[in-house]
Amino acid sequence: MSNPRDSRSIPHRKQFKNQRRVKYTIPRGPINRSISKWITDTVETIDENDRECIEIEVKFGKILDKSTQSRVNLPKECLLRKAGNNINFQMEVQQSDWQELHELLENKTRTNDISNKVFSSTTENAYHIGQGQNERRVRISTDNLSDPPVFTAVEKKRISDLFIHTPFNRYDFRISISLEIPEVEIDLEKVTKEQKSFFTRFKKRTSWRKGDTLYEFTRALEPKEGKTNKCEKYEIELEMNPAAILDAISKKESIDEVVDNFIFDARSINYADDNVNTRCENQTSSARSDHVKKGNYR
Repeated sequence: MSNPRDSRSIPHRKQFKNQRRVKYTIPRGPINRSISKWITDTVETIDENDRECIEIEVKFGKILDKSTQSRVNLPKECLLRKAGNNINFQMEVQQSDWQELHELLENKTRTNDISNKVFSSTTENAYHIGQGQNERRVRISTDNLSDPPVFTAVEKKRISDLFIHTPFNRYDFRISISLEIPEVEIDLEKVTKEQKSFFTRFKKRTSWRKGDTLYEFTRALEPKEGKTNKCEKYEIELEMNPAAILDAISKKESIDEVVDNFIFDARSINYADDNVNTRCENQTSSARSDHVKKGNYR
């Protein structure tokens, strides 16, 4: 039986095996310094036996003012912490942006800028396992590309979130530190047959890797709040190789380089999206101008 604390039992860890480190020269600013400190401080609060299950990821979306449900509009880029229920994070990107950026990464694969492309199709169901104080929420994933089906299960515990508001870009970021603890004691097939899940999600995902960064582009179908039908969502997230962070922290070394590269990769996607949309707007504007010259507009 595999050790639930053994990182080898966590499927996504394999994505980082034998990765090639990529170094950048990036000026450090106060935001990156604050992120490094937050990651270090948070990791150090986690029991050492659980640290092999750490997941550090950044998700793209919009930070919403909960009172207005509109994107917060602050004058400059800044870090936000969730104080009570004052903000929400809408983890979703527009379909057109997702498709353009997906194509961008496909092109980078062909030029060897990134590698290890993996496609997956899974069904995720969430269950309440155990009773009373021992109850926990477990996510069971079914690999839809395997015959017979392959089940994997994790208990995901969110430890902390940090939000980056980028008012001059289309999307904000949420950085999350979580524990993904493999479930090895329960009969997964029995649970899926005998229990009713409280949440179901179907997703198709393409992943690429560059150095310590895993890029994940996901199309998901999930229930629409208050309705029986499902809505399609497009998501972009980047996952950091946790071993790079844990190794540095265990040696009392700086994690600045790993964090800088990771945030640089996230910003690059955001900037690329802005450039794509600017190019599309310019093309639309140019086409409209040509139309006006031909007398089609007054």
